[in-house]
Amino acid sequence: MTCSEEIAAPYTLHTDNFNILYCNVTSECRVDSAILAEKLNRLRGMSNTNLHLAIASLVYVGINICNFTINSMDDFFRSEHKLLFHRTEFWATFFFACLQVYALVGCPRQLQDIFQRPLMVKTVMVLNVVLTLVPAFLVTVSLSSFEVLSHEIEYSNEITMAILDFIFLYSLARHRSLLADGSVLFQLLATGFTLAVAVTQLLIYNGMGGTHGGPGEKIAHYFEFTFEGMSGFISFLFCMNCKFECDQAMVQLAESQKSEGSLTRKLLPV
Repeated sequence: MTCSEEIAAPYTLHTDNFNILYCNVTSECRVDSAILAEKLNRLRGMSNTNLHLAIASLVYVGINICNFTINSMDDFFRSEHKLLFHRTEFWATFFFACLQVYALVGCPRQLQDIFQRPLMVKTVMVLNVVLTLVPAFLVTVSLSSFEVLSHEIEYSNEITMAILDFIFLYSLARHRSLLADGSVLFQLLATGFTLAVAVTQLLIYNGMGGTHGGPGEKIAHYFEFTFEGMSGFISFLFCMNCKFECDQAMVQLAESQKSEGSLTRKLLPV
């Protein structure tokens, strides 16, 4: 069999053009064991990374549940723990923003609708990381001086987080064949809902006296922790789905070589 005939053979695995996570292995192709081992190691590493990201997403969900509980306490309790409460709120959001970026670029699937727009991806990454780091640092320096400004920045950045939530939801729905290609209705509904929550939160904070110690801050926090808890759970689902894809790819890659006798069991993950 010639090299050209091997290339022309039907593929048994999906090809990811973005990070080439999956391997173009044909049922008739002989792959050197060292190259195959490297591909398996990459898949195993991606699987472990997505598992860690999924666990970290659940930690973020738990933090928001704790903050939601603290926010529901009486004014004296909230005032007594105000510094710790806000530092936890802002720094947790920053670390979750970094997690979302890792999850986005580390996805093993081919996100055609996203990665064909590199400028959009870069813009979302920059805004999501920078606009969560700045308020977290300012609050750490002086809560009394930068509390209002930090909240304004954070609530404005919720729109960026909403866009990432839409990306994850859209990818999950497409992967599970829950919607047809190019479903405009799903895009409009998902984007509209997430943006509405983010904008509502910003309007409540500014329109109900949140900038002057009024009830707007407490009510906006309820929206914030609910929305961010949902974001953490969506990220968890997305990362676990990516992990399962990596595991499935490893199994398929191993099985595709059984007939050739070129793959030993020691190459498979424990």
